[in-house]
Amino acid sequence: MNKLAQIGIFFGLMLFIAGMWILAITVRPVKEIIDTTRGADSLNCTSTDLSTGGVLACLSTDIMLPLYVLSFLGAAGGAIFAATKLGT
Repeated sequence: MNKLAQIGIFFGLMLFIAGMWILAITVRPVKEIIDTTRGADSLNCTSTDLSTGGVLACLSTDIMLPLYVLSFLGAAGGAIFAATKLGT
């Protein structure tokens, strides 16, 4: 492996570590926002009398946190791929 590829792998791993650090810091506030939104004062997702639009709003709110985490993982994976395969 040449020196440029080693630097690219190191750079990609550093971006991955930085991304996971930022993710670890920001997940708790995002989860609190989602819990507040789903609560009895806002959407009331625990109610059995939800309309179709209410169910859709609750489902889209529930999927927000996994998509938030997956976006960080995808960005970190893309950075590692770009560093190793494209040599940037």
